[in-house]
Amino acid sequence: VFMQHIELNRRFIEIQENNQEPESRRQLAAFGYLGFSWEDLLNHPRVVILAEAGMGKTQELKAQAEKLRSQGKYTFFCRIEDLIEEGLEASLDNEVDFRNWTDSSDFGYFLLDSVDEAKLRGKHLRSAFRKLSKAL
Repeated sequence: VFMQHIELNRRFIEIQENNQEPESRRQLAAFGYLGFSWEDLLNHPRVVILAEAGMGKTQELKAQAEKLRSQGKYTFFCRIEDLIEEGLEASLDNEVDFRNWTDSSDFGYFLLDSVDEAKLRGKHLRSAFRKLSKAL
């Protein structure tokens, strides 16, 4: 069953070291602090998006990957579990573009999914980042 992605224009709030409670974040939103857009996030070299299971992180990442590709940007989506088990190139949703990107000097976006599931299966995030770094 194919489900169409509905753009929600999600906003993201930075979690500080003082680890704000969800209620404090809701109050910030109520007082007009809207947080960061996807455009804001994509201006950072690395971003981690955290949310409860079932909140739509995977679909959101896939939709962003498609949106960036439609803008002509090299964008790659992969699941962390696949990266650990299969290596970078085999785990990507777009291997041909990856090869083209490595031959270019263009910026590339990597959207890695399922950190929480990787932890549950005993995988190590550090291992995934090592593999990613080595492949790049």
